[in-house]
Amino acid sequence: MSALDHPRARRILELCAAEVQATVVYPDSAAPAALDAALTVLASVPALGVLARALSERRDRVSVTVPTPLGTVIVLSAHAVSTPETTLAVGAHELAHAYQIQARGGWGTAVDYLGSAELRARAEGEAEGAELAVRYVLTGALPPEAEADDLVDQPTYHLDESERVLGRGVIASHRASIAAGACPPVRAAQRVIEVLDAEGLVRHPLRWRP
Repeated sequence: MSALDHPRARRILELCAAEVQATVVYPDSAAPAALDAALTVLASVPALGVLARALSERRDRVSVTVPTPLGTVIVLSAHAVSTPETTLAVGAHELAHAYQIQARGGWGTAVDYLGSAELRARAEGEAEGAELAVRYVLTGALPPEAEADDLVDQPTYHLDESERVLGRGVIASHRASIAAGACPPVRAAQRVIEVLDAEGLVRHPLRWRP
């Protein structure tokens, strides 16, 4: 079976990101000057300023996906690229947000994400499902149900308990699908796994749900 290393993981993620017009920025490479210019523009727009600040302040610790005037940008943290498997798992999480941006548009996504905690919980639950699925096919690892359900408890998401319950339910559904041998119906997960399978890198196959 083929081996997965850092260059290959990055190539696969960049291939999948390009399909939704997204650019991946890694912590060990200088952010393009165009990205810094885009952040300056975003920071001046009320609906997107929070996203711009989150990206600027957390680039070393938290991975973020944001719509910019220059297209969607996925910025991975140092933790996200600690291993090739983590790069693709966290990358799939962020890729799910890129798909959401493609479907809803940058402005619509920002309004939905910032204006509705319920929609934010759903969006994060879907992205966590993608991350769980890709990590599983590469490693066979699936966190305990309680741990998986609590992924939306991170303060970064600014969710009240009622929204956390919603997010946990979404994640629990995706985790149950994986435990049953099925890939969650999240396009980001499916696309990354399709590429992994084509390159002989899937170690724990998941079937598509009908």
